[in-house]
Amino acid sequence: MSFLERILIERCFVLSVGVVVKAKNEEDNIGITLKYLFRQTLKPSIVVVVNDGSKDRTGEIARKMGAKVIDLPDIGVYAVSLPHLAYVINVGLREIYRNVDVDYVMIMDADHILPRNYLETIVNRMQKDPRLVMASGVIIGEKTKDWSPRGSGRVVDWSWWKSIGGRYPYHYGWETWLVFRALKDGYKVRAFSDIKTIALRPTKLTPKKYFRYALGMRALGYWFPYVFGRAFMATLKNPLNFYAILAGYLVPVKRYKDLDDFVTRLNREFVKRIVNKIL
Repeated sequence: MSFLERILIERCFVLSVGVVVKAKNEEDNIGITLKYLFRQTLKPSIVVVVNDGSKDRTGEIARKMGAKVIDLPDIGVYAVSLPHLAYVINVGLREIYRNVDVDYVMIMDADHILPRNYLETIVNRMQKDPRLVMASGVIIGEKTKDWSPRGSGRVVDWSWWKSIGGRYPYHYGWETWLVFRALKDGYKVRAFSDIKTIALRPTKLTPKKYFRYALGMRALGYWFPYVFGRAFMATLKNPLNFYAILAGYLVPVKRYKDLDDFVTRLNREFVKRIVNKIL
């Protein structure tokens, strides 16, 4: 076999990745994020920046750097952890689906810096384990459970995701839903602690965010004793967090029917392991 023939065969098996970046008023960060994204050793086939009603030069900078930009109107609220962000990402996913045939998709925030081999490393690991359908690295300085891939930097097997709809649900807990759905269906998810990334704006948890997260816990079917324990631990940072979590959990939001009681059983098993470890 000639060298040219080998190259042609290898190129037939090159894996492709589409990236969705959600951004709102990120003119100070979007350029840095895209610079490192376009320098990936496994180059994305398409980068879609969904400009969520920015009032600054976010969209302009992203276009100049070569991203496909979709401009949305400003909804006038602070949308972190709200279902609106699921809609924003879904707009980007729909753009990828309509225009490019990719093997994986990655979701990113506009203030996230990835090492140059991020995509290549994660995709290679996912290729070695067909049951691993979702993975991410970790952010330096932030705690991440190895079974819970981060929302930003999350790489997902696109064929699997399309098989269950190819979008996030427009509901509270949308980001975590995808993790639990994979686990319930017998697949693997992973956050790799040896793949370090940097957030230009560290995550801050406020009572308002905890309230919204608790709405997601209720929708996902979290077990109340587990939620109570989470609320108690959150008081170490701010006593108001306890009340915010309980208040959010007690709101009667719609449950995810496709998860049944999977999350409740998972919570119980987790608490059981903690109790056994203490005893």
